[in-house]
Amino acid sequence: MNRIYLVLSFLLILLSACSSTEAPTTTQLPFIEIGIDPNSWVNIPAGEFYYGQHLHETEVDYDYKIMVTDVTNQQFADYLNEAIADGSLTLQGKKILGFYPGDAFHGYEHEEEIPPGDYVHIHLDEPGLRLNYDGNAFSTVGRYENHPMVLVTWFGAKAFCDFFGYRLPSEIEWEKAQEMLPQEKEIPSLIQQISNSGTKAGVSFLLFKPSGPVQRQNYSEIPVQIKVQCGYHQLGRFLSNIGNLARIVNVPSVRISVGQKKSIEADLSAITYTVARGKEVQRAVPPRQ
Repeated sequence: MNRIYLVLSFLLILLSACSSTEAPTTTQLPFIEIGIDPNSWVNIPAGEFYYGQHLHETEVDYDYKIMVTDVTNQQFADYLNEAIADGSLTLQGKKILGFYPGDAFHGYEHEEEIPPGDYVHIHLDEPGLRLNYDGNAFSTVGRYENHPMVLVTWFGAKAFCDFFGYRLPSEIEWEKAQEMLPQEKEIPSLIQQISNSGTKAGVSFLLFKPSGPVQRQNYSEIPVQIKVQCGYHQLGRFLSNIGNLARIVNVPSVRISVGQKKSIEADLSAITYTVARGKEVQRAVPPRQ
């Protein structure tokens, strides 16, 4: 059975972001369509991989799913509105609070006791927070709706996950998910695999145009523009072949038109991603089921 996890980049992003006193910019940002559904998930298959700084051979013996993108400001604003409405969270002044049942305490050296109680999830007066509260509901600031949610405590991250029946992933699970992102030197080989996936499916390529990397905050996108001529079944096999590649390749949109001799023409873009090893932003994710 798949274990479903949710990626929340805000947990450890906040460790660096919280120290900033720089006020958020008031410049109106253009909306950027990232080409990826923030509600989409990717399957991470069971298997062995090299884990940690010293590359220990490690095995995860189950499949699981993880969100393709970070949790966005819009997703978190929607969550706050639902959770406050049903009483899961409370708003006290400039703080969002929620109950945490506490952790077992053994009195070990350096162990911190965390008793049951209400804990802060967000400080609403934090510079850099991209949420507004008008006294009735939360919304996003400017055009930051599809930007990653930041400045949330661990308690807030966990509560978000619990609310939707997800959980925070372990460090091993997150690192294994990263292994599905190709390193830069692997990109030419991966692009060839995408092409081979079409050839094996029986499609005829009218256009196959890889583009240069598009740099995002913590990763790069490698888009490939594709146009093929084929039948519906061949197109389905092509998309299935792409989905079964060992590395993550996202196909955010497919536009189909009628071609000649009962064939179809499909315009699509395939996107893969790279993360510079050793420069990843660590992320939090929801509770284990």
